[in-house]
Amino acid sequence: MNKKLFFYVAVLFLLTLASRIILAGFHNANYGGLDMNVVYGIQRILAGEPLYQDPNLPTYAIMQYSPLFYYASAAVAKLFGIGSHEVQQIYMVTRSLNIICNLITVLLTAGIISMWAFPWRRVLTYALPVLMIVTMEYYTRGDSMHLMFFVAAMYATLNYLKNGNIGYLALAALFAGCSIMSKQSGILSVGIIGFHLFFITGEYGKAIFFGLLSVLAAAAVAWLCTGGDWLAFYQNAYLGLKNGIGWDWLYTIFTSQFYYDLILFYFLGGIIAFHAFKHTSDRLYRFIGTGAVMSFLFALITGLKIGSGNNYFTEFIFFGLCGLPCLLASDFSSRRLLRLGKYTVSIRLFASIAFFVLISSKTLGLVSSIYIERWVRDKREVYEAQQKLHAYFAANHLLKKGDYIYFSKRDFLDNIFIGYSLLPTKDVTNQVYRSNPETYDYSTLIAGMNSGYIKYIVTPTEDSSINAKDEEVPFVHFQDSSFTRIADVEGHSIYQYISK
Repeated sequence: MNKKLFFYVAVLFLLTLASRIILAGFHNANYGGLDMNVVYGIQRILAGEPLYQDPNLPTYAIMQYSPLFYYASAAVAKLFGIGSHEVQQIYMVTRSLNIICNLITVLLTAGIISMWAFPWRRVLTYALPVLMIVTMEYYTRGDSMHLMFFVAAMYATLNYLKNGNIGYLALAALFAGCSIMSKQSGILSVGIIGFHLFFITGEYGKAIFFGLLSVLAAAAVAWLCTGGDWLAFYQNAYLGLKNGIGWDWLYTIFTSQFYYDLILFYFLGGIIAFHAFKHTSDRLYRFIGTGAVMSFLFALITGLKIGSGNNYFTEFIFFGLCGLPCLLASDFSSRRLLRLGKYTVSIRLFASIAFFVLISSKTLGLVSSIYIERWVRDKREVYEAQQKLHAYFAANHLLKKGDYIYFSKRDFLDNIFIGYSLLPTKDVTNQVYRSNPETYDYSTLIAGMNSGYIKYIVTPTEDSSINAKDEEVPFVHFQDSSFTRIADVEGHSIYQYISK
């Protein structure tokens, strides 16, 4: 059975990897993680500008994530001679870099599971699914780099717990700092390791040492990336996350179709933690139990932020995958978990079903979205049409410094017209503004949007209202009398401000 399960997992892994490689080359602006915003930040760096700029000033862009992934992607792009206006090539760089991060994470997970001296097939059976559990938010954004450093921190900590070498703890702090600077949720790595050292193993001095070194590592990376512009960093990477609270999250994680494959795993993580602390004295396994509990609670709490999704449980699933082979190898797994009529469900059977459902659902969902439902597709024609729109603006000398354009539908447009498009991170602007209209100052934009502050409005020709309903930022409202339609180009209608 173990051999059959391994080959099943290997097939799913290869299907997922092949699909990811194909998706890396697609002309698709957004797989679900507001990918355009991340690419916009990388474009800024490639253009020689700071990543973080004042969101209260044009172009009012909000770069809401930590800086490390942006700068790493820009460095790779520069290595291949890719410039700030080569939008599709930048997408390919970020998506390829994330595949590499995911594969490294698989290897690190295999290293963790192998600490219990399991046969290599069993190690890979539970390590390879790491590639399958990452959601589409991990394909373009910094989430995959964050997860790689997060798992590296766990790996280093487990090595410290195994042999007591404090050098591993210092390495864990470095990785934890890099995880935070890849995405702010990397703070979870500091919480898990620090909590375990302080409260579980009672190593108070080591816990403080680790915490301080993690903060120093994160601060050093932030300083290197931002040049010490802490105000701009605060305005973007802190204020840009204030999306408001959505209490519906607490029942969505049980009722939405996007969470069905996780529900059994919620309980499995609890079983692993219970087994680790009540039925074993294994120091390494107990650390996995700590991670499972804390990552679940962290997902539950941070998920209350509007805009959260099933990707918030990725770290929790990782700990479940690491603990699962230990659970299944124990006598504890043969115990009865529940009875359904005349049938008895053991912990081993329940855990096996939860694992099978998770990896099968994740892979089927990805493959189906590309080849069956085809809602994820290559939109080359959209990309080429919007590049031709940019060429039209350039050929007719419509792109002048200080002239701004508002795009009612995004796709690639805010990235192609970088430097000229206003509110290029509309989704984030919308969420932050609705949460608290005072977070940023848009008074100049509001006062001038119908007085020449915005020179052009571009809308899809088939829906040519200058006030789009689907992506409209609450404070944006144009007066029809202030703009006149001057051209239709490649499926887009161009409106120009009328001087009064």
